[in-house]
Amino acid sequence: IKEACALFLFATTCAEKLQVDDRYVLAPSEEEGSQLKVSDAEITAPKYLSAAERAAKEAQEAEERTRQAAAGSDDAVGRALNDMMFGTLEARKQDDHNIFEDQPVFFDTPIEQLNDDQIKLIREYEKKLKNAAEEEDKQRKTMEAEAKKIKTDMQLL
Repeated sequence: IKEACALFLFATTCAEKLQVDDRYVLAPSEEEGSQLKVSDAEITAPKYLSAAERAAKEAQEAEERTRQAAAGSDDAVGRALNDMMFGTLEARKQDDHNIFEDQPVFFDTPIEQLNDDQIKLIREYEKKLKNAAEEEDKQRKTMEAEAKKIKTDMQLL
């Protein structure tokens, strides 16, 4: 830094000063006018569609519905799932499936470099992972059994 300051202070022309400044750039938030620019990710309101865009979107959706109707007109299970449950069998539990977000920062560090508290946290995290896997396996088996029962009931009818 001292070298850069010295070069800048003793530069006699603007071109020399610009050469020194090329090594240092502004952060994106420091750029001129960056505070006035809005990215698409920051917008939470739905996008305005003109009449032509709405008509094109509706035509595309109608075409998709007719294609699905032609392809799966006898797919009663799929239709029922979409009509009654919006295409999913059940809502997933958020707390069980976000366990990977709680992973300790030092999880991949060799054990020799960790202290007792960190080792204890890693053991607790591993226990949570094991419990989540067991719970998921139990839920999967329950759903498979329920699906088999429903299929046999359907065949009897």
